[in-house]
This record gives sequence, C-alpha cells and structure tokens, in this order.
Amino acid sequence: MAGAALRGFLNPALYYLVLLNAYNGLPAQVAMVINYTWPISLLLLSVPVLGHRLNLRGLGASLICFCGVGLLALGGDPAGGGLSPGAMGLALLSTVIWALYWLLNVKASGDPAANLAASFSFGLFYLLLFGLAAGRTFLPGQACMKGLIGAAYVGIFEMGLTFVIWLKALERASAPSEVGNLIYFTPFLALVFIGTSVGEAIGPWTLAGLALVILGSRLSPGNRRFRRKPGARLS
Repeated sequence: MAGAALRGFLNPALYYLVLLNAYNGLPAQVAMVINYTWPISLLLLSVPVLGHRLNLRGLGASLICFCGVGLLALGGDPAGGGLSPGAMGLALLSTVIWALYWLLNVKASGDPAANLAASFSFGLFYLLLFGLAAGRTFLPGQACMKGLIGAAYVGIFEMGLTFVIWLKALERASAPSEVGNLIYFTPFLALVFIGTSVGEAIGPWTLAGLALVILGSRLSPGNRRFRRKPGARLS
C-alpha cells in the first residue's frame, strides 16, 4: 500500500503537474524532444535505485542526449524568440520523475495491471487534494467540464489503455526488443501530429536535437534492460 501511495504521488500526480507546466512554457515540439531523454534519466537513476553500474558507454550516451537538448536551447523557439530556462528545467525534471516511477514499478511485487490501478487511484486522490488546496472548483460548468474531459483523455488513452496494451504486447512478443524498438517511431509521429494538428512549424534545430536524443537513447546500455513500460516487472 505504501509503495502504491508513493508511486501514485510520482505519477500521475507530480509528473503531470510538472510536465503540463513545462508544456505551457515551451513549444510542443521542444517539450516533446526533451521528454524523450527519459531513457537516460532511467539509466542514471538505476545506479542508486537498482545498484547498476554506469560505464563509459552509458556516460557517452547521456552526453549525446544532452547535446541534443543543448541544440534545442541554442536554436530557440522555432516560431522566433527564446526558450524559457525554467520550462526546460521542468521538462527535464519530468523525465527524472517518470524514470523513478518506472524503477519503483520494476521493484514492486504483484500483478502489473493491479499495481497500475492502485497507484493511479492514489494519484487521483492527490490531484483532488491539490485542486482543492489551489482553490479550484469542481462544480458543474464549462471550465470544469473542459478539465474533466482533458483528465479523462490522459487517464484513458495516454496512461490507462496504453499501458495495458503495452503490457499485453510484451507478453505476446517472443522478445521485448520486438516491441521496444517501436518506441523510436513515436517521436517522429508526434512531430507529424504537432505540425498538422497543433500547427507548429517544425524547425531544423528540433530535428537535429531529436536525432541526437534518439541516438543517445538507442546507444544507452540500459536500452535492453529497460524495455518495459511502467507496471511491468523485469525477469
């Protein structure tokens, strides 16, 4: 129970509060690229949490990823103007929270789907308390409905069904890498959606930064060890 309470505090409560504030201060394409440095955060945190060793390859992969983030910072806002250092810091912090949540799930015992449901239940409780403390109203109204629709979308499509489908795919695959390799298609698909649905013009610095982030993540020695999404256990 205590483990589920801690995981629920990390994700979805703290993670989404940090991530959404980062998205508020950054172009969607920049925040998305920074968010994909999570495998490096996972690799670095696995040293104190799981007792793994960090070798030169891991350090090199981390350096490549952060060079990609540096390109984003140097390139600035593709629409013109500078990027908020605070918002970039929040985006990087979100990857640390996500990675820590993942590592705690790796260590958790029991059914992965049940662990997911328990942590998300605690997360909902924390977010309700945060909303009340911040003076948010939960009375019926247009603003409340928009918030509930957004929360339902994130909970069902981004977190709930997505994680369960991912776990099922891992169970059916003969090797985790068969599914894990598909993750490297998602940032490029995300850029397509950002360009078409959000209407942002994708800048060359974004593409260059994304290429370095994906390269660093792909070269990470933790890439094979951490193929599973949160909620899954390593064998």
